Amino acid sequence: SHPELEQQPQHPMYGPRQLSSSEIACLHSHRACWSILARDEARYGAIFEDDVVFSANASCLLADCGWIPADADIVKLETYFSKTIIQRMRISA
Repeated sequence: SHPELEQQPQHPMYGPRQLSSSEIACLHSHRACWSILARDEARYGAIFEDDVVFSANASCLLADCGWIPADADIVKLETYFSKTIIQRMRISA
């Protein structure tokens, strides 16, 4: 636990509920990953949560970048065994 993290200024978008120290630490971790990717010269980068569970077919998807839209800045791969809407345009992968 890092109680000092809760003293950091928080964006008003979080409303009356302030982020916990664990949530803030997670955001810092994600920010560090994004910074590493932004500095890297690789064509693509991937960041996965520590509790990710890959399906048996994940390697087929991740081994081929042909399905990634040419104009994509970010591709979100996520499921909680329910649909996740990111935008209205559908892309089959």
